[in-house]
Amino acid sequence: MTKDRLTNIFLIIAGVAVLTVVVFGFFKIGSPMHQRDLESDNRRVSDISTLSQEIYSFVNPAPRPGQTIAAPRSLPASLDELPQVYSPNPNDPVSGEPYEYMLREGTVYELCATFATEAKENASEPRGYYGPRTFNTHPIGRFCFTLDASKSLYETSVPYKAPIPYDASVPIPAKPIY
Repeated sequence: MTKDRLTNIFLIIAGVAVLTVVVFGFFKIGSPMHQRDLESDNRRVSDISTLSQEIYSFVNPAPRPGQTIAAPRSLPASLDELPQVYSPNPNDPVSGEPYEYMLREGTVYELCATFATEAKENASEPRGYYGPRTFNTHPIGRFCFTLDASKSLYETSVPYKAPIPYDASVPIPAKPIY
């Protein structure tokens, strides 16, 4: 075989290998457009979570010095009534429109967003690092989360593994065992 023929064979094999890796990557993690949609949905989930915590804090203010419990307030009529402490209320990352907020009965309200991808509940991870994964399950399209401002997201009945109780009958060694 000539040197040119070996070079051509090598280039063909290398090209097929690169193409195979690229195609496998698209099947494994999705196209760049799909990844962009996932990032947008993650931002929506984060924004909705932030808004729900702001609404909870608005309805259930911290007690002032000398108070033991602060009197709860009613739900804000719109998201514009929330105090803009850190930044303005977030908007949808793609459309730029504000998230939909609707009052229901009592302290119940809905926060709505339009999602580009579906997210299913992951039973193996019932809690997130900072609390329950309330907003991580949603279909494609417009979806409303129904929430209660009288309850913190961290007070939900999420399965919790209790720590192993301390057994006083087991002696504690005087010196650490290394």
